[in-house]
Amino acid sequence: PTSGIFGLHFWSETDGVVLGGDYKNNKSKQMNFSITADGGKTWKAMEIPPNGLKESAHLVNNKLLVVGTSGTSTSTDKGKNWQALDTESFHVVDCAGKNCYAIGANGNLGWMKLTRQ
Repeated sequence: PTSGIFGLHFWSETDGVVLGGDYKNNKSKQMNFSITADGGKTWKAMEIPPNGLKESAHLVNNKLLVVGTSGTSTSTDKGKNWQALDTESFHVVDCAGKNCYAIGANGNLGWMKLTRQ
């Protein structure tokens, strides 16, 4: 199998997300995100745009930023609604303050400054 969970991010003892998909079909429509509000006892799975593999997430200023080989997405309501930002391929994202950095294959580096909504 080439699909599964590729990332995990908790921002509290109870609230967090898992990310994944199929790395061989990394742009196909698929469940790529699940969220929990009870420490992982229950999960709500969904598809977030752009379609495909998601690998890393970070929450900053109540904005959830998610990256993967299929592109970058953001949610201003902790995962209920999503906006696709780009289709650049990144594997990991991390933030310091309002500055977020993403790293992908072949030295691909992305930077984003998040502002308050």
